[in-house]
Amino acid sequence: MPYDKHQLRAINAWTEKHGSLDGFILPPAAKRKRRNNEESRIQRAVIAWWSKECVRLGIPEILLFSTPNGGFRGGDVTGAIMKAEGLRRGAPDLILAVTTPTGKGLFIEVKTETGVVTPEQEEFHRQLSKQGYNVGVARSEDVARRMILGYLNAAKDFA
Repeated sequence: MPYDKHQLRAINAWTEKHGSLDGFILPPAAKRKRRNNEESRIQRAVIAWWSKECVRLGIPEILLFSTPNGGFRGGDVTGAIMKAEGLRRGAPDLILAVTTPTGKGLFIEVKTETGVVTPEQEEFHRQLSKQGYNVGVARSEDVARRMILGYLNAAKDFA
């Protein structure tokens, strides 16, 4: 059975100090933090809603998409590859790539009611806003839908 990072650190520290593993007792595996999938559930519900709403609006479905910033990726190697490919900390979860008179597009950060926007996310939002994009935080499926429709309806006011 492979060791987790916590156990490997303990093994390395022991062997550096004692020169061998004689007398070493393996610590229990570190408890994994249980992930709350509420943000994922909200995001999936928004995408499911969009798959129908985009038809009514006459907008191609593919123009609302996600960035793969959250979730477990199966190890450090995958994360390193994704970072080398351009993954950026703090990037919003959903992107609506529709240009309107009110903006170049809409970026949505999905959070739960108690979720915290990180400093990296705040900075990312500031930089996007400086470039003329609309950015917001949606703490529910309903809020995300209203943000999308509000952004698109504001464009109709200029038509």
